[in-house]
Order: sequence, then structure tokens, then C-alpha cells
Amino acid sequence: MRKIDANILRRIKLSYEKGVPLIDIAKTYGIARQTVSKLALKYVWLKHTSKSYLSHIKAELETRRDFQKDDREDQRLIENHFSEWQVIRQHLQSAIDHKDLGKVELAQKYAETLSLIQNAERSLRGYRTKGRLKATKLRPIPLASPVQGSSLQPQPTWATFENFPQISIGDLFQKYKANSKHLAPSTISHWQKAINELVAFLGHSEANLVDRDMAIRWKNDLLARGKAPKTIESGYIGATRATFNFGLANNLVGHNPFTKIKLPKVVKLRNRPKGFTAEEAKKILVSSWLLKRGQEKVHVFHLRKWAPWLCAYTGARIGEICQLRKQDVRQYEDIWCLHLTPSAGSIKTKSYRIVPVHPQLITLGFLEFVKLQPDGCLFSHNLDPRGARFRSKLITTWVRSIGIDDRDISPNHAWRHRFKSLCRQYAIPTEYQNAITGHENDRSIANSYGDFPILALHREILKLPKIRLPLEEADKF
Repeated sequence: MRKIDANILRRIKLSYEKGVPLIDIAKTYGIARQTVSKLALKYVWLKHTSKSYLSHIKAELETRRDFQKDDREDQRLIENHFSEWQVIRQHLQSAIDHKDLGKVELAQKYAETLSLIQNAERSLRGYRTKGRLKATKLRPIPLASPVQGSSLQPQPTWATFENFPQISIGDLFQKYKANSKHLAPSTISHWQKAINELVAFLGHSEANLVDRDMAIRWKNDLLARGKAPKTIESGYIGATRATFNFGLANNLVGHNPFTKIKLPKVVKLRNRPKGFTAEEAKKILVSSWLLKRGQEKVHVFHLRKWAPWLCAYTGARIGEICQLRKQDVRQYEDIWCLHLTPSAGSIKTKSYRIVPVHPQLITLGFLEFVKLQPDGCLFSHNLDPRGARFRSKLITTWVRSIGIDDRDISPNHAWRHRFKSLCRQYAIPTEYQNAITGHENDRSIANSYGDFPILALHREILKLPKIRLPLEEADKF
């Protein structure tokens, strides 16, 4: 920073105290905005954190311990200093945004300012709870751990940068990804985008420099851009929270600023059932049954012809049906079943299950269709890299194209809701419903014992009625 005349420095100081924006000061005196920012930061820092200033505060508070006097004056004193320290923090945040300080210098000043703010917050909290201020409230609070009984989260401190390695947010996510074998490829793809967006928003990639205030500002930015709270929770905050939890558990970071980030609860208005009505279900199944191949690829034609029927009679997730393989259609105890397994692709519960094939599927020729197919996935070319998620969208667009355009239902997931409704209608017990659909039962010790016999599952599946189709159309099948 070039040397500046003392008179100009004095004028800059006066302008800053009057609240003149830094950019205007820079234009007035022909100095770079970055230089003015550094000068202003140096001024407010020396003013509010000099040893003499802090000693004066502590001495004034300690000499006012006569409890016969009105404690409101003490409270007002702390509130004034608290407001001043918040101004320093905002100025430091501006320095972060504009990269006006070096990483080490910034980390030290930012951590010390947070310590001052947290001490003030703790002192003010003492007034609210006890109505009295004690000198012990002014003892330094280590920010490496949260204050006991406080909602404040641990913040990065100078010790954080000495005791933990410097690691970027992107590298931290790569380490988390390499050590988390349970993550689905689609989840990794979405979370990687969230990590990239966080880095772009912050303007830096240092993991240990991220604090709770930055996390909340990012959340608010996502909300302002129209992201749904549920999407933010699962796809953005969920990604960063899991990544920083991994770093915290492996001594790569000293804090997790994304814990307990609250999002507004949105109650979605619902004007109809979540599942298909009987009329909608029949319309989809008849259309699928009568479908003739056009210009689409053969596996797309097969998918649109059989996936709705399989979802209707198994309650399976659309992704589980889309990734079904020829070897997954097999006999158990002379009963034809679908073997839904993680070896075929993503299963939400990470566990296999066996679902008996309903007699109507056999009548319509599903087993003959399977026998004619080559080994591998029934509804996709084996080299198709886009996966079950892409194939499920092919069903969505087709269902919408035949007139099921109500946006209050999901064209694929509505089958699961309808299946559960039919199970209740035909008195299929809840534990059998869950065994067929892949929902978890109550996590009691008793429910963890034993399996569901194929004969019992088949007995319950037979309770579901056949869907009546027009006779003249049945002959054409």
C-alpha cells in the first residue's frame, strides 16, 4: 500500500466516521477502493480492539458491581459495545467478499472479532436469565466448542487454522465421496453441483473459513432465487452438512457451520388424493396395453408398455422397475416373482426384496416377454449410461401426453400411493404391505426377527383384483 499524506488520511478518517461510502471516498481522493477499505478496517480495528480500550471496558464493568444500582446501565454499556463489534464483523465480511486481506490476517482478525461478539452475547444472556452481570462473564470463551446452554454454534478460531490442515471445500467433498460408498450416483451428481454453488457464492474455497453467518446467508440466497425449502434442505444444506460432518469426524475441519440450519416450513395445498383415481389408473393401463410401437426405440416401447402394469401390481418405485433385469424375474417355490436387488441398481432401503407376480401380469404375457429378451436390463440397452432416472422420465412424459396432466400428482409415484390404498381396501396387513413395497416396519426388536414367506406374500397379492379391460380390446392384445 503506497504512503498517503497525513492530511489526506485525516480527511479519509473523518469521511468514514460520517458514513461516506468507501467507493465515494476512493473517487474523491483518487485512491483505490481496496486501499481505502484496508485503511478503514485498520481504523475501526485499532479503535475498538486496542488493549487500552478493552481494559477500559473491563474496568468500567468491574467497578459497577454495586447491586444496589440499576443494572440497566451495565446492560446498555454492553449493548453499545456489542453493536460496535457487529459493525467490525460486517466490515470484515466485506473484506472477505472483496478479498482485501490475506488469508492468515483475515482468519486472525475475524476469529478475534467473533470472540468479542460471543462474550457480549453471553453477558447479555446473563441479564435475561439472572438479571445480574458478574465479572466472570467477561472471561474469554474458547470458540472451539459451543457455550454451554447456548444455541450458538462453534465458529472458526485462530486455533482452527493452526490445528487443522488447510483444505478446500471441493477437496473435502471428494474425500467424503471416496469414503461414502452408500451414496447413489445421482446423489453425488446433485451434491457436487451444490458444493460448486457454495464455493461460487462465498468467493473462496477454504473450508475452515466458512462460518455460520456465511451458511445462513447462502441459505437466504437460495431462498431468494426461488429454490424450494425441501430442495435446499436435501440437495444443498444436506450436501454441505454431510461433507463438513465427515471433515469434523476426521479432523479435517474444526467446526460444522451447517448444523441446525432452519428453513421455513411450507405446507403444500392438496386438492386431491396422492394416488391415481380408478379412472386415471384404468386410462393409463389401457393406453399402455394398446400401445403400438412408433419411431421410439424398442426398449422405450417395452418400458411404456410394461412399467405402468408392474408398478400397479407391485407398488414398486419406478426406478426399481426401470432397472429390472431378465435374471431378476425368477421362480421361488413354483411362484413367479420379481427379485428387486441393489445389485441391479439403486434401492432406497439398500436391501433386496421379493415380490410375487400378480396373475393378471402373467395373463397379459409378461413372462413370455421376459423370455424373449436378451440377458441384462429389460428396459434399456445395456450400454445406456443414463440410468433408471432418465428412463423414468420417459414414462412421465408419456403419461402426461395421454391426458393425465394434473400437476398435483406424480405420474410415477402415484402408483405407490394407489397400491397402498388398495392394500387397505382389501385388508392386506400393514407388515405385508411394507414387505411388498419396501417400506420399513416399526423398528422394534420383534419386527427384526424372521422373514416373510413367499407363499404368504403371494396369498396377499392375490387379494388385489384384476383390472377389467374391454373384451374387444383384449382380443387384440
